[in-house]
Amino acid sequence: MIGWYLRHFILKKKMIRLKFKKNKKISRDKVELFILGAQKCGTTSLHYYLDQHPSFQGSIPKETDFFSFDGLYEMGLNKYHTFFRNNNKNKVIRFDSSTEYLYIPYCAERIKQYNPKSKFIIIKRDPVKRAISAYKMYKSLSEGKLWSKEYKRKVIQYNNVYGDKMIDFLKRKPFPEFIDIVKEEYEILLKTKEFIYEPSFIARGNYEQQLNRFLNFFPKENILEIDFSRYSNQTISVLNEILEFMGIKDELFDNSYDFSIQLKSKEALTINTSTQSDLSIMFESIYKN
Repeated sequence: MIGWYLRHFILKKKMIRLKFKKNKKISRDKVELFILGAQKCGTTSLHYYLDQHPSFQGSIPKETDFFSFDGLYEMGLNKYHTFFRNNNKNKVIRFDSSTEYLYIPYCAERIKQYNPKSKFIIIKRDPVKRAISAYKMYKSLSEGKLWSKEYKRKVIQYNNVYGDKMIDFLKRKPFPEFIDIVKEEYEILLKTKEFIYEPSFIARGNYEQQLNRFLNFFPKENILEIDFSRYSNQTISVLNEILEFMGIKDELFDNSYDFSIQLKSKEALTINTSTQSDLSIMFESIYKN
């Protein structure tokens, strides 16, 4: 743990010294909006929808992981801004939809150093349903599905602090059943308050804890919280609320936009109501601890 803090301190000093020199081009190009997550809460569709709007420019790829992956962060802001394509939009609001920023503890401070006027969107979903959806994703990754060679290379090359933990977790054979891995994480969280990264089925649903990290550095009015169910059922209304949040009064969203990327509410893994209730109680006991 001491090594982690030492590395974080060195990176912090290095970034302040080398990467945040006054630079008109960097200032003009700064990212203003961060869609923080949470993981498996509809950030992919939101990124796609906002990127269609003439006032927004989303990063390519959707998740740059710049502030969460040390290897990328050390490369500086010029590297970060290569994730945003050039275009002819006027008064473009650049945005990054990296869900690790919400979860990894040091990201809020790094973003504060980069742009103290940043705004954030957090979509919150029932923690148990979010965990079920995340388990489906991790299981597919462990089976070699969804896991592109490019993303795996990115994790290994740039995720200096946590990359090994993620790879080791996904290499577990056979991959644990959902209930088993949740119980394993529960036992770990009962014993420590330290950040463990993976498994994270319970921890990533602790929205209040993660939100508070950002409230330590940014005012509450800079953070828009969205309920996943409402976003799913009233997508256009929520999108227009985001425009208001960002100070955009024209070019409202309507049915002329492409909503072909749909939110997936059905999961391949299902659990009965009694088990879901028991898990909710388990999750809440950790969040209140």
